[in-house]
Amino acid sequence: MDPHVVISAGPRRLRLRGPALALASLAPGLGLTIVTLVALGACGEPSDSSTGAAEPQVGSPLESAGPTPAPQAPRNSTAAGGDGAEDATGGLGTLPGERAIADPLFASKYAKSSAANDNWETEQLSEQINAALVPIKQWLTHTPAERPSLAGITSARWRSAVLRPAQLKVTSKGAAFRVWRAPDSALEVPAGTRELSAVLGDSLAAFGGAPARRVKFKLVGVTREGDRASTRIFFHATGPGVATDAAGAAGEVQVNAVWEAVFDIDDAGAPRLAELVVEQYEEVHARGTAAFEDITEAVLGGNASYREQLSVGLDTWAGRIDAALGMSLIGHEGLAVGDANGDGLDDLYVCQPGGLPNLLFVRLADGTAVDRRADLGHEPRV
Repeated sequence: MDPHVVISAGPRRLRLRGPALALASLAPGLGLTIVTLVALGACGEPSDSSTGAAEPQVGSPLESAGPTPAPQAPRNSTAAGGDGAEDATGGLGTLPGERAIADPLFASKYAKSSAANDNWETEQLSEQINAALVPIKQWLTHTPAERPSLAGITSARWRSAVLRPAQLKVTSKGAAFRVWRAPDSALEVPAGTRELSAVLGDSLAAFGGAPARRVKFKLVGVTREGDRASTRIFFHATGPGVATDAAGAAGEVQVNAVWEAVFDIDDAGAPRLAELVVEQYEEVHARGTAAFEDITEAVLGGNASYREQLSVGLDTWAGRIDAALGMSLIGHEGLAVGDANGDGLDDLYVCQPGGLPNLLFVRLADGTAVDRRADLGHEPRV
């Protein structure tokens, strides 16, 4: 399948045949458009070279010329209002809001965008767990009168730790924000067998018991062993907070937590929540209506490398460092974030321009970071 190159001058119409990816560039002032078509599926024979345009093909999934046809009913669709992809028995898929995909190869690949039509077991399980979490999300964001029933979500072996630890410590305190985190000792609480609604109520304590304005779950690393599945759940919730002390004004609160969740797989293959354990917990309290606060100096200011190298700016170094060392004034060297020492906290690696040493800032439990570049042999030599 060789790429086709079509050159057209002026507002000529172009019709593409077969599924293809078009890459276009316009030559200024010449009125020429160069379009390179990379075939994704079977392509028809090129059209007559004398016309410079391909003849349209009935049912072609890509047609850039002329008015957009009215959506047609999907062919062989499984049910009205579905996701557009048919079952894996060979039927043609449909793009959302579009007519049936004409190319069988492309249609079969599109159908596999749904994990239910593929053989990826953990991906299918991830979709099932996400669906099971929807009522929990709705429960957290609605008033008691509007909350859905939580019946059938947990298994017979259900137990959970307290989702909002009782002991929180201030790890960062600025004019606009305060960050509260739970120490490891506060997370080591035996799991109990309270009702799911009571457990979820704990997570709303940061909002004074009121519903959260927004809740989001993100699954990371789903694994299955027999009739049990486990995953880590990143939990984020935001909403109006309450004053945390006499000097703090009530503002927005964001709760960030990591849960270790275990699910029992029932006889029908559906996951039932069996256990919740809190691995990390953090609350960010905004004082008033603040949306942003620069805490760079509060985190890095205790390091000589920050005061002497980073805070002065590149203009200072451009006049002192030999250009042959590769001093750059556009700051494209970049940053890297990751856990360098395995303590569970993200650390910061700063790539500096030529002539300056790269820096490794290791985070501490109090929210500050210390420069450990000497451990990497990056100390400058005299």
